Amino acid sequence: MYLFEYLIHLLRTHAEVLSTFPGLYGMKPTLALLEKSAENASEIDEPVPEVLRSSRENVWVLNSVLTDADAYGDIQSAVERFTIAPELEFYLWTYPLYRAIVESDTPLCLELKRESQKQTVLALIEEAKQEALNWYESLPLPPDYRVPFAQIFESPYAKLRSTLLKTIGEAPLKSL
Repeated sequence: MYLFEYLIHLLRTHAEVLSTFPGLYGMKPTLALLEKSAENASEIDEPVPEVLRSSRENVWVLNSVLTDADAYGDIQSAVERFTIAPELEFYLWTYPLYRAIVESDTPLCLELKRESQKQTVLALIEEAKQEALNWYESLPLPPDYRVPFAQIFESPYAKLRSTLLKTIGEAPLKSL
C-alpha cells in the first residue's frame, strides 16, 4: 500500500463524515462552522503522524517508478469521484491530518514494506481516528448542537479500517 492510497481512503472517510453535517445542522450553518474551523486550523501546526515520523526507513520504501505528481493526480482523480456536495469539497482539502502529511517533506509515493504492513496500517487507523476526534472537538459547535463523536465517526472509520486491511490482504475481522 502506498501513502497516497492511504490518503485517498482517509479523504473518502472524511468526505463521508462531512456529508453528514448538512443533515444534522443544515448546509448554511455547516459551511459557517467549517469556515470558522478552517480559519482556526490555519493557526494550528498539525504534526505529521508518528507512524510516518518514526523509523520511516524501517517501515516505508520509496517507490522509484511513481512520482509525487502521479500520487497527487491519483488523489485528485479519486476525490472527483467522491459523492460530496461541491460546497463541502474545499473543506475536504483543508482537513488538518491530510494537510499535515502533504505539506510535510514526506514523499507520497512511499510504499509500506510487506513485513510491517499490518502493524503500520493499524497504527495509521488509530492515529486517523484520534485526529478525527481532535478535529471534531475543535469545531466551534455550541454544546446543544454537539452530537456524540461515535454517532458521526464510528461507521466511516470502521469502513476505513476494513478497507485498509483488505488492501494489504488482511482479514478485517481477524484483527479485532
